Amino acid sequence: MDAIIVICSVIFVIILLFLINNHPLFFREKAKDWSHRTADKVFVPEADSFSIEKGRKKAMLFVHGFPSTPSVYRSPGDFADEAGFDVFAPRMPGFGTHPDHLLDMNFSTWYAFLREYYLGLRAKYEEVHIVGTSMGGALTLKLAEEFNSPDDMPDTITTIAAPVFLNSVYPFFVIHEPAFYVIRPLSFFIKKFRPELKAKSDSDQDGYENWVGYNGIYPKQTYSLYMNLKKIGKELPKIQSPAYIIHARSDATVPYQNLLRIQQRLKSPQVRAESLDVSGLKRKHHCLFLYTSLQRPLFNSILGFIRDVEENYLGRPKSSETKSL
Repeated sequence: MDAIIVICSVIFVIILLFLINNHPLFFREKAKDWSHRTADKVFVPEADSFSIEKGRKKAMLFVHGFPSTPSVYRSPGDFADEAGFDVFAPRMPGFGTHPDHLLDMNFSTWYAFLREYYLGLRAKYEEVHIVGTSMGGALTLKLAEEFNSPDDMPDTITTIAAPVFLNSVYPFFVIHEPAFYVIRPLSFFIKKFRPELKAKSDSDQDGYENWVGYNGIYPKQTYSLYMNLKKIGKELPKIQSPAYIIHARSDATVPYQNLLRIQQRLKSPQVRAESLDVSGLKRKHHCLFLYTSLQRPLFNSILGFIRDVEENYLGRPKSSETKSL
């Protein structure tokens, strides 16, 4: 009898911890003040925000991921400039300086920062097109969910390897990282694990060696992302901006099935999903703009989508297609 009580107690504690870690009912988060982080010195110049402003009517906003920096968009920024866009690639608070500066930030703070930045561009430009990679793609989706009227929505959104889930038992049965199910209690004891600055390397991997950001694990910030994705995935039908969704099938960081989930739930009038086969390239197949061989064709594909929207989108019925580069 005592053994049964112990077993039942253990099961109860496990279920309780699971619910506390995973159910939105137990998750509350507010944006924090980021002003003290905007003046932090970057650890290498490439990590900092950059812009190309020539007084044009169209802007392209590039949103980096976690724990990356705007450096990933240096070449695409030049391409966008050549194509006639003013270019903006902000560094979100806590990134690109020192890993300790990340510890007082969370997803809601990064969204509040991006939201304010976007509204500044929206008031200034006739067109604003957003490109977000990884967590930057999730932030882009959330922005389009909030701003979904003709007066304030992004003219197009493009997401590259954007997550709306990291683990998903249903409908895809993808358990990408089991530790995410217990990451909240871990965050009470571990603030960071093996943090370090990463600025390029000596290896030759088709440009992927040029990644600039933080290495290591940040449980509290990862949990913040993990929980916010649940709401973003749920509210995808709110998006009205024409959307271009790109994901590599062999992505080792964000499960490829996210492309399918996003495409299924989007109700915007024009949706294009791009399934990439980059199995011949090295590394994680996640931050696709790092690959030198992909930079130009990937940007041209995004530009082609934008041009198609500009020329042909007149409130036509929803068009959804999936293809491969």
